[in-house]
Amino acid sequence: MRIPHRIFGALLLAASAGATPLAAQTARADSAAQGFFWGVLAGAGHGAASCEQFSMNLTKVLATMQDDQLKRFATGWADWWDDSYRWDLWGAAYIINGGASDDGFDYFRGWLLTQGFQQWERARRHPDTAFGELEPGTIAECEDVVVVLPNAYEARFHEEAPDLGAKEPTGTRWSESDLPRRFPTLTRRFGGSQAP
Repeated sequence: MRIPHRIFGALLLAASAGATPLAAQTARADSAAQGFFWGVLAGAGHGAASCEQFSMNLTKVLATMQDDQLKRFATGWADWWDDSYRWDLWGAAYIINGGASDDGFDYFRGWLLTQGFQQWERARRHPDTAFGELEPGTIAECEDVVVVLPNAYEARFHEEAPDLGAKEPTGTRWSESDLPRRFPTLTRRFGGSQAP
């Protein structure tokens, strides 16, 4: 997986154009934080052909980090898990995997982490059309990766990792009957989901 640094640069230029020096500085810091977070994940994904291998690689990478690096990655991890806790992504997971409980949605987001920044950007912007390369019947889940950072952080610092504590997904809540209308492309590709 490659990190599209040009995307980060373009985002930075767009954010800082005409902005105050403080806003531009904040945009640069956010861009650098994203680059570090996704860069670590890209390194873990190198040569990983499975969820288990990715998780093992990430565990090894985190174990070699300095304390400040691990804390920096943990902040990016918490930010991403909060940002991805969305009803539209949950709907996509429900259709793709034929159902998605609370844990199932976490495992779907774990799988999404393993797919890299570009896939995340597609899913974040247009979840209905973001999974065209995924074969029907594939279970898009990665349970192992969900606990890698929490375990590494607790082992290092003897306390829980940062947690933004989102209680409810963002966006518009759906019911199963809403899904074909809200996700027509996914419904055609993966078929109707059944309630668990």
